[in-house]
Amino acid sequence: MEKIVSGKHEFEIVEHVPQGYEIWNIGENMIDGYLPLAQVDSDYKVNPKTLKAIKVDGAQIILSAVGYKPKTVKGMEKFINKYDGNKSKQWIVDKIKKALPIMRTIKGL
Repeated sequence: MEKIVSGKHEFEIVEHVPQGYEIWNIGENMIDGYLPLAQVDSDYKVNPKTLKAIKVDGAQIILSAVGYKPKTVKGMEKFINKYDGNKSKQWIVDKIKKALPIMRTIKGL
């Protein structure tokens, strides 16, 4: 099982997003080229013992977009449909539009 270490966290490398995991929005605190994945409880506490990462070209583009809540392809599409053309949220829509094609290539999202 291949692993990487980013800061104080160890991540198991995976080929797809496992069920029960979501993108962990740690922004630029992740090794470039890897998307961090975490199991999160109902209080949004991350289980640091089960962290995973998936190698993705454009991972930082995705991390830049998921900071604004939509962390799935479906969630991003809904956000775009709701806010495209809204001047106060257009900059977020633009980030999500840039991330969405990359998100669609990731198995499990």
